[in-house]
Amino acid sequence: MSTKHWIVAALMKQALLEDEDTAKRMREIAHHLNVCGSTTIWDVANRGYLKRRKTNPNILPPNIGETVEWRGEDSDKGRLSLLGLARCHRVQCPLCSYVQTIIRRDFALEWAKKQDWSGYYGVFLTFTVSHKLSDSETSVRFKKTIDKLNKSQSKYSAWFNNLFNKRGVGYRSSCPDSLGTLSSLEITFGKNGLHPHFHTMFLTKSLDDVEKLREFFRKDRVRVWKEGGGSLLRMPDENEDKSFVVFLTPNEGVGVNASEKVLQYVSKGLFETLSPVTKDEQREQTSKSIFKLSGHDLRYFCTFFEATKRKRFYRAGGICKGISKLKDKPKDREVEEEIRSKVESIIKISAEEYDLNSGFVTEFYKRNRKEFEATFPHLSASEIRQKTLEKWLQFSMGKMRFMQKRRQPPTLAG
Repeated sequence: MSTKHWIVAALMKQALLEDEDTAKRMREIAHHLNVCGSTTIWDVANRGYLKRRKTNPNILPPNIGETVEWRGEDSDKGRLSLLGLARCHRVQCPLCSYVQTIIRRDFALEWAKKQDWSGYYGVFLTFTVSHKLSDSETSVRFKKTIDKLNKSQSKYSAWFNNLFNKRGVGYRSSCPDSLGTLSSLEITFGKNGLHPHFHTMFLTKSLDDVEKLREFFRKDRVRVWKEGGGSLLRMPDENEDKSFVVFLTPNEGVGVNASEKVLQYVSKGLFETLSPVTKDEQREQTSKSIFKLSGHDLRYFCTFFEATKRKRFYRAGGICKGISKLKDKPKDREVEEEIRSKVESIIKISAEEYDLNSGFVTEFYKRNRKEFEATFPHLSASEIRQKTLEKWLQFSMGKMRFMQKRRQPPTLAG
């Protein structure tokens, strides 16, 4: 099974082979990631309840089931995920990134399906900057690369917002009510190290807007090309053609055809961010997902993790602000429902199903978590099921013996 969810164990193992500074980075990041998924949602919710109850005795206990469920695919390339655990919800976290990305994508697709895209132009942009492998060695160097990229994104945001401005000078859109933009930051890894780039979708009903966007994009690419040491006056045409794609025009038809194109670019273009699930095998020959790095290359994962703290990975403007946000999702357990249909259940341990005392499932998971994390990525679904049941039987029998001892009356000393 895929190890993308189990990078903590890989970091700790690799740290034993690295120099002192690299080993320290790996252990610190492993510690941060280790907090995510280390206990159940039930445990965290009840701890918060007991704390609040001190000041509010009438508060009701949380209505959250105490469960741990492994879900996955019975294949070498299958995904392995855990439900019922408390998450950090950071995009940089390999436990949370796939879930965050898939839900954002589903929100965007749900929104896009409801729109009438007849009469629209759609442009797909890719903002990049030049970089070398050495730029990925430390977070300080890589932050400079991201800052260069963010400069393009900031200029684009300012240009887009100016399309609505009725005052001042410069170009203004004749169809401001149709304008929309959606951007996502993707970071892959290749021969030149960590490769950050923004995928951006631009939507409008005005052909003039598209031409003005092309002018802006060329100007920005010239700036980036020169700052990166390019000897030519501007980026080569073949690079620009790949980075500026008009994927939708009113002449291509209306209704279903237009909607399908928008949905395709939302699904396969924008929301592949960090998630290896959407990447095809051909692309992985030249670039890798951050979460598929292994061995000595894990030091680049550390660079990514350190340099992207508090960085924005998603942006929306104009009509795209109508897309639901993750914060609108009420509870963690409801967020988890979004991925239940993606993979099959391997095994579920539920306090309610087994009529167990509160805290038993949480204690069982905490006691065996490290062993599960180290071994499960290398096992098939049936082997995971068997090992979990064996561990659960050992745990249950131990609990029964403990409870029987507690019920026995004390004996007098001879």
